[in-house]
Amino acid sequence: MILEKAKEKAIKEANQIVSNARQQIIQEREEAIIAIRREIAVVSVDIAEKVLRKNLQEKEDQMSMIERLVDEINLS
Repeated sequence: MILEKAKEKAIKEANQIVSNARQQIIQEREEAIIAIRREIAVVSVDIAEKVLRKNLQEKEDQMSMIERLVDEINLS
């Protein structure tokens, strides 16, 4: 009787530990995905900035880009 109760208690505790571990894994996975998405966004902006800087080194190119953006805004 005492042995059975101890065994049941141990099984219950083990199940709780496994359940808590699964929940923690899911939470950490979600946090990692969010962090990766943030990092991808930062890298994407950095890349876009470098591409724009390279493409807009000349004043003429800058003005052309500004005019295109203004036209796009006016069309919206």
